[in-house]
Parts: sequence; structure tokens; C-alpha cells
Amino acid sequence: MDLRAKVFHSPSSLEDWELLSVLWGSGTRGNDIYSTSRSLLLQSSGLVGLAQWNPERLLNFPGLGRAKVAGFIASLELSSRLTPTSHLSAYSSSSPKYPKKLPLFLWKEAIRQERETFYLLSLSRQGELLGKHVLGTGSETEVCVRKKHLAQTLFRDQAARAILAHNHPRGSFRPSEEDRILFIEAKNFLEEVEIELLDHWVLGKEGVYSIAKEKALSPFRKA
Repeated sequence: MDLRAKVFHSPSSLEDWELLSVLWGSGTRGNDIYSTSRSLLLQSSGLVGLAQWNPERLLNFPGLGRAKVAGFIASLELSSRLTPTSHLSAYSSSSPKYPKKLPLFLWKEAIRQERETFYLLSLSRQGELLGKHVLGTGSETEVCVRKKHLAQTLFRDQAARAILAHNHPRGSFRPSEEDRILFIEAKNFLEEVEIELLDHWVLGKEGVYSIAKEKALSPFRKA
């Protein structure tokens, strides 16, 4: 069975290099698409690492051209747009706190960021996602999750609950002491305005770490 046939019958059974080969279709002279896909994943340390490559780096890789790079970037963008904000009914799930696939969708977006990015998720009391906001980019010292802005954003969404999150672009998803302090301070502040801060997630290549639960959430597949 060729790769295209496998996509129709059992796409989840394909390896990462096979999916890339199907996406890109054909190779170039001296660079067949199968070898190109395998070599690219090897040099980028897997699919997660590849998602962090910028267009210039991709264009410099042998066997890739503007069309293939554009197609890959477009596929990443389409994937990131398939968020619970667009399909709340599909992700209402059994969780009383938030849609159970929410950590995975945020992780998919965060792993593409080259700088540390802070997110705010606003939720209804029933666990529906009301909004996803980028609070800022940079170090915690630079962003400093401004409390006034935090409250204003949640009030605007009429949120009853919230989740903070930020990524570690090049490091582990293990939280620092500063991450834990930030969670406690933000939680105490929001309690004063009657909004429950459920968690602070740290997003890294390994997956998502919950500071509130002090453990990794559902493990994500490593490329």
C-alpha cells in the first residue's frame, strides 16, 4: 500500500517522515522526498523541533523549495486554528473545569514560538473557553503579567475562571520558582475580584506541566 492509500485508510499509522512525504509530494533531482523527510526530522530532532524552524532555515535545507516550505507553514497554521474557540461544542467534554483537549491545542501553538510567550485563557463557570489572549512576549521580568490588564481582559470576557500559561522555547517544561510565585500571586489577586485561577501551565517540548497539580498533564507524543 502506497503512502497516499495509507492516508485514506489509516493516517494515524503513518510515521512523521511519511506524513511529510505525502504533504510535499515529490522530491528534487538528487533529493528524493523520502530521504529529504527523514534527514530533515533527524537534523531538527523531530517534528516538534521542526515546527520551530523559521522559513529561512527551511529554505536552506537541500530538497526543499518555496512551495514545499510554504505548504508546511500553511499546514502548521491550519492546525493551530483548529482550537476549541472555533469548536466549543466539539470540546465541551466531560471536564467540569475546561475542555480536556485545551492543553494540547495551546501546546501546538506554543511550540512554534521562538520567544517566551504568555497566554491567558478565560473560561465560563461551566468550563467553556471564552477567549485566548497573548499577554506578552519576553522574559517574566519583561512581561510581569500586569494585574490590571489581567483583570480587565477577564472582565471583558465575562469570565468566571482563568488559566495562565507560558512556554519555555528552548528549555524543559519544569516550572521555575518564579513561575510558582507568579501563579500564587495571580491566584490571590484574582480571588479578590471573584475570579478563580485554575492553573498555570508551562509548555515545553515534552508537553504541558501543571503548576496547580504539580505534574505533567496528558503526555504528548514525542517526534
